[in-house]
Amino acid sequence: MITALLKLTLLMSALFTLAIGAIRAQPYDDGGLRDFLFNSPGCENYPNEPCFIGIRPGVTTFDEALAMLEAHEWVERVTSASPIIQWTWNGSQPRFIGFPQERGLVTIRDGTVRRLYVGYTSIKFSDLWLTLDKPTSFDIATSRAFVDFGTSHRETHLTTQMIVSCPLRIADFWTLRVNIAYEAQVFPHATDFRFGELCAQSGISLIG
Repeated sequence: MITALLKLTLLMSALFTLAIGAIRAQPYDDGGLRDFLFNSPGCENYPNEPCFIGIRPGVTTFDEALAMLEAHEWVERVTSASPIIQWTWNGSQPRFIGFPQERGLVTIRDGTVRRLYVGYTSIKFSDLWLTLDKPTSFDIATSRAFVDFGTSHRETHLTTQMIVSCPLRIADFWTLRVNIAYEAQVFPHATDFRFGELCAQSGISLIG
C-alpha cells in the first residue's frame, strides 16, 4: 500500500512538473497583472521596492498610510486603530481586486507599515506563477479539511495565501484565487514542494 501511494505521489509530481514546462513554453500576455502588482498609482518611482497604491512597507508611517488611503480613488471607507488600518474598496479598483466588500489591511510595527494586505483577488495562481515565475519559497499548514498554502517572492516582497480544499484536482490547483500581501521583510520557508504533499498531511487524497 505504501509503495503504491509513493508511486502515485511521484507520478503526480512528475505530471505537475510537465504541466509547468508546457505552460512556460507558451507565449504569455499577463493582461496588465505586473503593472497592477508593481506599478499602481503612487508607486511609479519605486520600481525596485515593495509598494502598492503609494504605500511602501518598511517606509510609510501610520499617519502617511492613513492619509493616502483616505484620499485614494479606489477606497470607500477607512477605519483605523493603531497598529491597524482597514479599508473597503469602492468598486472603481482594478478588476484584479475581485470584490468591493473585500477588506484591505495595513499593520504597523515600529512606526512604519509592516504588512499591506490587499485581500483575496481574482488572480489565478497560474497567472501569478507565469507573471512572476516560480516562488522563492512555499509554506504549507494543514488541517483535517483544508490546506493553507502560502508562497513568497523574496525579491519583490510579495506573499500569497490560498485555501486548498481537499481532495484536490491538479487542474483546480492552478485556478485557485490568491490572497496577496506586500511585506517589509519576507521570511524564507521551504524552497520547493511536491504537489502530492499538499493534501497528504490532512489525510485526504488528491485527485488526478
